[in-house]
Amino acid sequence: QSFETTSPTETLAAVGDWLASRDFDALGIASFGPIDPSLTSVTYGYITATPKPGWQNTDVVGTLQGRVSRQVPIRFDTDV
Repeated sequence: QSFETTSPTETLAAVGDWLASRDFDALGIASFGPIDPSLTSVTYGYITATPKPGWQNTDVVGTLQGRVSRQVPIRFDTDV
């Protein structure tokens, strides 16, 4: 599935709705960056200082984790 990248609120809501209707054991997210992929960082799962308007300091992992029906392992990486 693919989703148009609009605002963080709209885009992550669409992705979250899609995820909520599915059953899976783990989730891998690939995103434009720069991102924080360090599992031990307080900003793990964030898109950080991106030039993409409106997406600076967006908590992608935390937002999507809150939308899935159960806790699953989530890993975050860049798509390039």
